[in-house]
Amino acid sequence: EARTLLQVCAVLGFEFSLSELLGVQSRVQRKRTKVQNIHDVLQKACLERILMETFRGGRSSSEKGLATNIKMSKRQKLDNEETEERSYRFSHAIWRNCVLGTMLRERKRNLHRLIATIMEKSGFDDVVDIRSSMKLFGHLRESGQLMKATRIGYKIGKYLANDLLYRQSIDFCLEALEMWKDTSGTTKKTELVEGINLDLLNSITPEDLECFAKIHINIARYYSNLGDAVSGSTFYKKCEIILKMSSAANDLKDRTVFFTLYSGYFTVVQIGGAAVNADEKNF
Repeated sequence: EARTLLQVCAVLGFEFSLSELLGVQSRVQRKRTKVQNIHDVLQKACLERILMETFRGGRSSSEKGLATNIKMSKRQKLDNEETEERSYRFSHAIWRNCVLGTMLRERKRNLHRLIATIMEKSGFDDVVDIRSSMKLFGHLRESGQLMKATRIGYKIGKYLANDLLYRQSIDFCLEALEMWKDTSGTTKKTELVEGINLDLLNSITPEDLECFAKIHINIARYYSNLGDAVSGSTFYKKCEIILKMSSAANDLKDRTVFFTLYSGYFTVVQIGGAAVNADEKNF
């Protein structure tokens, strides 16, 4: 039981709260685990310097935390125990990695998917609490829900840019795109379009394609805002190639993405950030 609990802690992240742990553990275990037993395991882990308690205060319960908006059965509500909220973190990343190393890949994916589902139902995909939304992004990515992760990555990028954190926004958007560089799951060589599998581009929905395009356009804008018009023009061109190569582009309902793309690129050209040569006249 102690090992199973620490595995849930490790999947939750380097830092986690007791309410988050209770919300997930109540759905992992078939038979109910008393809060006191969980406290005992956490306390022992702290004594062994695997975990460190970083905060204590307020009141919490197993129906709070990640599970705020999830309905509970009458039995769950009767069994619910209220306890003091606490926050923990692993004393060192090595400890967390060791715990994760004891888990089968499928179990890790299932736990990440469960946590992501709970967080989505709690509204963390609206990107109001940036820290929680970044956690949700990570759980979606690790559970293999790449398109969902890309959509929230796009929202997080915009959130950071609204606070003029352009460099951080670029880094996060690039991390979202990086997920798609190896999605085939095979060693077979596949054709890539700006780092994205061509078969994938031809299989996604128009809405998904629009999300890809908007991420590239936003990266281009943020580079331009930082004074790097050359990098900005590069991502405008990447976006144009992706739209050209994907069959889903013909079914886009909102065509304003093309106007945004070309107007942004021509603005970069006008300020001298990109030179249009004879081979690029059809851009």
